[in-house]
Amino acid sequence: MSFPLEALASILVGSYLRGDPRELPLATTLRRLCSWVAIGFLLMIPLQSWAGQKLIGQAVEAQEARIKPGVKALKAVYAASNAEQLMGAIQMIPGAPPNIGGTFQEPVPKVRQRLISQIEPQVRQRQEQIRQLSAEIRSNGLIALVKDGLVALLSALAFAAIGRSRPYLPTLLQRLFGVPRFSPESSEGLRRMAEDFERSGEP
Repeated sequence: MSFPLEALASILVGSYLRGDPRELPLATTLRRLCSWVAIGFLLMIPLQSWAGQKLIGQAVEAQEARIKPGVKALKAVYAASNAEQLMGAIQMIPGAPPNIGGTFQEPVPKVRQRLISQIEPQVRQRQEQIRQLSAEIRSNGLIALVKDGLVALLSALAFAAIGRSRPYLPTLLQRLFGVPRFSPESSEGLRRMAEDFERSGEP
């Protein structure tokens, strides 16, 4: 939002340098628009936080879904108590041929234990990778949410510093924190600067 703010500031500065105490209608309209933009940025903070959390949750769920077939197959192998159940569990293993069949040359408990010793380490390793990746997604998502929230808040404050409903009224930011009060010394300094500026413009 830096470019719109720079353009608005340039227009307002130009209107003040005219030397006419009356505010231009364009400046008044832009100030009113800035008031609404500032409110919009404030409302955007909870909205983008909610949307960001939804996106983070969906990304984590997508990663966890990748390991679910392997976990389901491992549970089926653990629960198999006969050759038919064990064959069905083998067919559930990711990457297994869909038309696998036949009979076992060894007892079912022995075949099941050998399958468990082969599958379980791979599933546990994959689960740990998914867990680390999910933690990284949450961490990066949280950083992005905080960053976006700060940008929206600063943008709201910047527009609130310009926006007001009518000419000669305090801006939104001044209503929140109060109108700045100048000391006599600072007021005298500003008066001298204005006089010097006027004299520099004389032929």
